[in-house]
Amino acid sequence: MKLRWLCREAILLFLCGLLAAGCGLISAPEVPLTDPPGVALAATATAVEPPAGRVLERGDVNLTHLNFLIEEVDIAGQPMAITHIYSEYPRYKWVDASGEGIAAVDDAARAALVYLTDYESTGDSASLNKARRLLNFVLYMQADDGQFYNFILDRAGTINQTGNTSFKSSGWWAARAARALGAGYRVMRSLDPTYASQLDQAFERIRDVWAGEVATNYGKYDQLHGVQVPAWLISGGSDVTSIAVLALLEYDRATGGQDAATRDLLTKLSEGLAVYQVGDDHNYPFGWHPDSAPHPLPGMPGEAPKRSPWRARASNWRGVNGSPRRNARPIPSTRGCWPERLSASGVYSLPSFLRLPMARIAWSRRL
Repeated sequence: MKLRWLCREAILLFLCGLLAAGCGLISAPEVPLTDPPGVALAATATAVEPPAGRVLERGDVNLTHLNFLIEEVDIAGQPMAITHIYSEYPRYKWVDASGEGIAAVDDAARAALVYLTDYESTGDSASLNKARRLLNFVLYMQADDGQFYNFILDRAGTINQTGNTSFKSSGWWAARAARALGAGYRVMRSLDPTYASQLDQAFERIRDVWAGEVATNYGKYDQLHGVQVPAWLISGGSDVTSIAVLALLEYDRATGGQDAATRDLLTKLSEGLAVYQVGDDHNYPFGWHPDSAPHPLPGMPGEAPKRSPWRARASNWRGVNGSPRRNARPIPSTRGCWPERLSASGVYSLPSFLRLPMARIAWSRRL
């Protein structure tokens, strides 16, 4: 038994060391950085090429498969791009989401973020072109009241307005869309002020929807299973709210922190995220940040959770507005909850005697 315990501890320490080092042991192949033939920026876009002689490097980033999932289309007379939902083994052809549609804002917005980030890092005009087309699709999917639909049913742009993953909402897909709009506005301000203004107006419409929802419930709490749940979280979830905070941070960065409405909403949503924490260093569930109001507690050891309760998003909103109080909140989670999760069954390849019967961890952190 002692040998098994030592074996387990040694392997867990090794795994934690790999995670801390960023798991940078596997390098992706380099991708040629050339613009696809016949592709040009939309009429109002301004291409900014890297300095002459500069070699563009992406390091371990490989955009080949994402590029494959992107399809350029024209909808309502506008150049757009969609992100295909699935690509399955063995032929990896595009596969639609059955009953939902061929493409969604949820995916297109995240792809736009990838290309905007790549453009900022490399100056590659092909990435800027893709980001702009994807942002056009995001704009197309916004309703007049600021909320968003999610799926289109065909390449003509027929919007799925009734599906349970596509109805008009200020929740998940709206938060994804807002983050892309905020980043797009920040990047495009110096490249194309006219286009940036469109992104700005679209962002403000969804921000104002959130502001109205938050104002209705700010300062109120619900009690569920003995846990005090902030009533002003967007769609009742800290997961969705954390993405909204990231969207607001993009816009706040673009405006230099001078937009009062954005700052006020940032403060209130960050407060909701900070206080929605359960347990501490020594008490279960060890500083947990629940992902939703209906399920504030994770499954107990040996019990399957009703919903994956850990999505690794709490760390994304640290440092909001530089508040020491908010900065300090994730620390108990880092000291108590994360070690527990890293030793849980999220590492599926470990021998069974090394795992605890707890819920899985989500390894993706940013998009």
